[in-house]
Parts: sequence; structure tokens; C-alpha cells
Amino acid sequence: MRSKRVINRNEDILQSNTTEKFDLIIGVDIVTQIIAPLSDSAERDYFMWIYSHLKSDGCVYLEFLDYSYSLAELKGKGEKTEWEEFPHEDPFQYGLYKDYIDGDGNLVREKKFFERKAKEFSSFKNVIRSYTSDEIR
Repeated sequence: MRSKRVINRNEDILQSNTTEKFDLIIGVDIVTQIIAPLSDSAERDYFMWIYSHLKSDGCVYLEFLDYSYSLAELKGKGEKTEWEEFPHEDPFQYGLYKDYIDGDGNLVREKKFFERKAKEFSSFKNVIRSYTSDEIR
């Protein structure tokens, strides 16, 4: 009989030293697509970790987003920038987004958020691998 107890663990699996086996491994949002471009071995290491830490009757759920439209649009333009103004209740007043394709064909999203009161900004950069349906299978 399986345990009905659920324990959520949120950790960097590429740095994990656990030998534990899991009933369920979930990669939500675009975690898989962000891990893959980290290094030449990150994608392989990620999937090998999942394979070696999933129980034989376990399940894995990975969420992927389709960026083919964004990539096709960027191939013609080179890069795309957009501004967004946030509602007055938001601590950030503006967001600036810049999308482009890197040398490996990954979508790069640079984001800057400008604070309303401090007049400072926070920066984030995501490198996202776009998978085809065949690659996911």
C-alpha cells in the first residue's frame, strides 16, 4: 500500500546529493527549458537525475511551453523589445522586456522591472530552450 503522505521538496536537482527514490517528480512552468541551456551537460544530467531517482512505478510530469511562434518572429526581426506599465497598486511601475535568439538557437528573455517608489530596477535573464514535439517524445 502506498503512503498517502505528500512531501514537497523544492531544490536544485543538479546539486542534489540525495539517493532517495520518488513516486512523483514534477517540473512545472518552464524549468526543463531553463535548465537545458545552463551547460553542455545540464540537459543530460537533469534527465539522468530524474531517471535514477524515480521509483519503477513512479510518474514524471514535465511542463513545456511552445516558443516556436516567438522564435519565428525573432528570426525576421533579430530582437524584440516591449514596455509594460503596471497597475498603480503594483510596487513596480514599468517592465522592459527584450527577446532575442542566442548562438545556440535558444530564446533569451531579458527583463527589467522599474520600482515605483525607489526608482531602482531589478534585472532578470532567462535562456529558454525550445523543444519540438518530437524532441519531447
